[in-house]
Amino acid sequence: MRLLSCHIENFGKLQNRTFTFEEGLNNILEENGWGKSTLTAFIRVMFYGFEGERKQGLSNERKRYAPWQGGSFGGSVRFEKDGKAYKVSRVFGNKEEGDEVSLIDEATGLETSDYDVANLGEELFGIDSDSFMRTAFISQNDCVYNETTENIDRKLGRLVEQTDDNAGYDSIVTRLKKAISAANSRVQKDSLHNLKRRATELEEEIKHKAVIDGSINEVRRLSGTTKEEMADLEEKREGLLARRSICIAADEKRIRRARLLELKEAVLMRQNNLLKAEAKFSGRIPERSEVDETMQDARNLAVTRGTLEAYSLTYEEEDELQRLYDTYGEYSHFEFERLLFVRDPKPYSKMGVFGIYLAVFGVIALTAGVGFFVNKTQLFGALAGVLGLLCIVAGLIIVAVKKRREKIYLEDTARIRADYETFKVLETKKKKFDEADAKAARLNVNIESFFESIGMKCPEDVSDALVHIKELLGALAVCKEELSYAKGELNTYLEKYPDDEENTLEPGCETVAELDDKIKAVELDISETHKRLLDYSRRLETLKGQRDELEEKEDELSEIKDRVEKLSERVRLYNLTKDYLTKAKNSYTERYLGPIRNGFKKYYSRLTETEGEEYNLDANTHLFVEASGLNRDTGSLSFGYQNLVGLCMRLALFEAMYGHDGPFIVMDDPFVHMDEEKIKKGRELLKLIAGDVQVIYLTCHESRAM
Repeated sequence: MRLLSCHIENFGKLQNRTFTFEEGLNNILEENGWGKSTLTAFIRVMFYGFEGERKQGLSNERKRYAPWQGGSFGGSVRFEKDGKAYKVSRVFGNKEEGDEVSLIDEATGLETSDYDVANLGEELFGIDSDSFMRTAFISQNDCVYNETTENIDRKLGRLVEQTDDNAGYDSIVTRLKKAISAANSRVQKDSLHNLKRRATELEEEIKHKAVIDGSINEVRRLSGTTKEEMADLEEKREGLLARRSICIAADEKRIRRARLLELKEAVLMRQNNLLKAEAKFSGRIPERSEVDETMQDARNLAVTRGTLEAYSLTYEEEDELQRLYDTYGEYSHFEFERLLFVRDPKPYSKMGVFGIYLAVFGVIALTAGVGFFVNKTQLFGALAGVLGLLCIVAGLIIVAVKKRREKIYLEDTARIRADYETFKVLETKKKKFDEADAKAARLNVNIESFFESIGMKCPEDVSDALVHIKELLGALAVCKEELSYAKGELNTYLEKYPDDEENTLEPGCETVAELDDKIKAVELDISETHKRLLDYSRRLETLKGQRDELEEKEDELSEIKDRVEKLSERVRLYNLTKDYLTKAKNSYTERYLGPIRNGFKKYYSRLTETEGEEYNLDANTHLFVEASGLNRDTGSLSFGYQNLVGLCMRLALFEAMYGHDGPFIVMDDPFVHMDEEKIKKGRELLKLIAGDVQVIYLTCHESRAM
């Protein structure tokens, strides 16, 4: 597989850029800040999509590479696979749900299903995005070797057995160890240790079952005796309640008689209250609606008086209105409109035009006179000049007189208009005042008529008097209602008890209070007996529950013993399986570790001209460096050597995974931390690799360019 070209519509700082890629080595030399890392990220994203969708800040690639200048977010990549050319295009939205992606077969120009666009990178390269970044994608800030991923292991053939879920050896052994550890754990509830401990506890608890059976029989006996006592007490209470009912019947007759007297006294008292309330009115008792209407008239009168004050004319306003009447007549309104209508807005316009024409004629005559005078017709020229001067002077005088007369005329018109506006305001106030005065007179007549009808003289403060009358009417209505209610209660009682007479207690009859004391004492005994019964019931339920729990524990003990037996056998099988897998794995790992070791040493020797014998790989493809007889992590090396070793290891993995038929390799300035000699060796190494695989190499300095 190889890349053919890519077009970036908008991605990070790159906009509307197209790049064409050749077979072998493709060198891109651009200065720092140009966007080399953005270009490499674009190539990866076209195949795998964005990483870190749920993260914040720069870790979220969608936000990190959003276009700086706005516009459509995305682009396309053309590539060749198995002799066919394809183009993958992506347009990114604000979220993954808004993305648009398509894969076009360039031979037909139609979308193709040769590869699943949702997992395009994994289908083309056989590895996920993380594994791609650890092998075929090498940047200056990420050369350090970080061990393999499960996808890389699968690609290398590092599987202990081919299972449906593609579980690798490490995953299986880890699960076996966890299962064995869990089975022997002191923390896990269902471990062998805890199951055996629980079985011992259950055996001790089950020994108390016989003691609980004896306690159950004793509680049942005591409960039976207490139930007999409860029956005797309830029979005694029933007898006392029957005697109490007889006493209550006699007491009820006395209480009803007292109630009858109380109701009669209430009727008499309510009748007296009604007479007192009626006596407070000196004449006719008005209806509430009459009072409400009169109160409304009083409120309207107050509002009308306010209107009178608002529209009352001052002495100056009365004098001004009279002057206008005297000046313009009785029908002043119509006289104003007539005067304003008949007045000419430009009364002296003809006079002004005549003056202008006369002055113009004078100018012409004066000009002609000067001409004649110059041509030696002096007398005629002098007469024409004098005539011209006289016409000019006369024309100017006529224009001046026109302007003076017009000014006087306009001032007179303005005065008439001002008088008209004043007249309208004053006449409106006078009309509203007269209307309010008439209304106030009508309201006064209504109010005085009301007070005369109820035998009262109209007071000065009408509102207070009306409020007082309304309060008296309210009190009178309450008295009537109370009397009606009292009579109703008395009639109801007499209908219910028509022949009620006073009765006395029979001689020797106990009082209700004495019987209540005896009943209370019996009920106290019943309550105590009931508490004992409840206590026996609870104790019996508790004992039965304990017995049921012991029976359940017997079942639990039997189940635990069975589980212990099965779990012990399972642990034995786990240990045997782990031992067999370990032996198989140790012999199997040599099949893929050899090519990786050889590849690492090949690339390391080309960069350093040493064999790299001090570096070793374990079965987990972890790289160590031997120093002072000990295997040490490569993280103990200098940063430059960490990058060099990481580059060799990535190239070795790539070669072991794909051989000479792998995809392209993207290198973003991987030699930036190396010295000049190693950079020179690195360039030679790139040329060698580019003979088999397409390489996209980006750098920002001439010294590292190809």
